[in-house]
Amino acid sequence: MITAVSATALAASTVALSPSAVAAPATTAPAPGAKPGADLPKPPPQTKRTVHQKPAKRSPGDVGTRSAGSGGSSGDFNGDGWPDILARTASNGELKVYPHSGTYTGAASTYPSVVTINGGWGAMRWIGRGRMAGAGGQPRALSDVIAIEDTGPTAGNMYVHVHSGTFNGTSTLNAKVLISTGWTPGDLVFVHDWNNDGWDDILRRPANINNSNPNGNTYVYLHSKVFNGTQTLQPGQLVIDGGAFDIEQNAADMTGDGSPDLVFLQQGTTPGEQWLSVYDFQTSQAYTLGNGWQVTDALVISDVNKDTKPDVLARWNGGTPPYQLIPYIHSGSFVPDPMGRAFGVLKAPNGANFGWGWNVNNVIT
Repeated sequence: MITAVSATALAASTVALSPSAVAAPATTAPAPGAKPGADLPKPPPQTKRTVHQKPAKRSPGDVGTRSAGSGGSSGDFNGDGWPDILARTASNGELKVYPHSGTYTGAASTYPSVVTINGGWGAMRWIGRGRMAGAGGQPRALSDVIAIEDTGPTAGNMYVHVHSGTFNGTSTLNAKVLISTGWTPGDLVFVHDWNNDGWDDILRRPANINNSNPNGNTYVYLHSKVFNGTQTLQPGQLVIDGGAFDIEQNAADMTGDGSPDLVFLQQGTTPGEQWLSVYDFQTSQAYTLGNGWQVTDALVISDVNKDTKPDVLARWNGGTPPYQLIPYIHSGSFVPDPMGRAFGVLKAPNGANFGWGWNVNNVIT
């Protein structure tokens, strides 16, 4: 979140360094006899993944969700149809919303203000948003807030704070409702409407505690279509394996084929290097979007320009000014570089950013 001090910082929009400047690095001439590109970073070898359940088809360009422990996505909190940003202040645990202005400018004016909607969220390990409650058997367009508790006897409990229906400061959310238990540290958790029924589902790659998930299985907990406490989510169903080494997971239709893809972050062959990749559930093919993402420490999937294509927002963990929030806009086509070294799916930011000082937040989704 932005405090009174960093609000001024955010207003000072500036040209940003780009993580994918690392994804498309400058190169020197190869050594004699070397193959072109041999001096560049190599994508990590893709682990074998087996699809056990495919997501339902829908309109091309579907956007998913992300948060603190894994992938996050933005949602609509004020009812204007534009994706807002949900965040938690690191210093005091306040939960805040940055409403979208309704115009994508590529600058801090895209998210010009911040509204506190709740307090006391410091004990939550993971925070996300989704369409969990509804009326008349149908989900609402407004985002509810989902969270997993981190400490005490209730650690591992998952709660939903239902949107009150009015975006009105600390009256925006209703009291928490327990919907699930047993969520452990190290789980990768994200939200997506897996079966395209309008209700958001929860996906989870459990942590490999005591060798309990050596294959990196990811499961979906489908929404029952009734918001009813611990009966809200159905038992988990295996959707894909092979994600044991993933750092983060999310879902969005990056390929544009009308079916969500797995979007994941993983370590590269060079120590400390991170690559952003896509796995197409329909073709069982993996594609690399670029390397150098270790210079970021928060990723969000959104559609900030409302062109129905999933964009990636990344917070830089350095730079000048520091901790800028950078939009990587989807190009509208899916033409990934086989070696992940050039822009082809996500556009180069070319100076676009939503301001700086975003390190005041330890959750951005």
